[in-house]
Amino acid sequence: LHLSGYHDSSVLAPLSESCPRLGFAHPLGSFPPEGPPLATGLTWCCGGSSEEAARAATELALLLGGRPLHLREADGAKARYHAAASLVAGGSAALLHLAEQLAAEAVDDPTALRAGLTDLLASMLENARAHGPVAALTGPAARGDEAVVEGHLATMDPATAAVYRALLEPMRAMAAERGAGAGPPSEPGAAERY
Repeated sequence: LHLSGYHDSSVLAPLSESCPRLGFAHPLGSFPPEGPPLATGLTWCCGGSSEEAARAATELALLLGGRPLHLREADGAKARYHAAASLVAGGSAALLHLAEQLAAEAVDDPTALRAGLTDLLASMLENARAHGPVAALTGPAARGDEAVVEGHLATMDPATAAVYRALLEPMRAMAAERGAGAGPPSEPGAAERY
């Protein structure tokens, strides 16, 4: 087994003669640069070139207190999975960084700002885990409040505004999907809070 998030079991092909059971087990988690011990309770992307390899990856995930996520055997499946993981983890970190920079001049305490923004992110994640991302969507794009959206854009430097504009289209599409009755309703009044 290898632990790469991006590569499938084919990268181990040179070993196939001596070991025909080739697979992967990738921990789906965020690890700080200092590299802590492998965390328990994570989802693990599991798969391989044989049922035995995939079973071994699953057993490893379970042994480490994790939840196996079995990947389909299809071209590009591992790359799509890893791109999704990178979009969530790296994208969230980048958005948090941009948000801190945007609000830095408006607050006295950057530590309190980070705590507030990460609490907001955590509450969105709890809602998304329970009801899905469409129900967790909140803010002016979710409400169709274009005056507030324009007000936001007016406060941003061009690079941050470009990121915000790029996210408006999927946020508006999600709001339209929710308006069509997709998913359970979010907590009453939640969208009006921010």
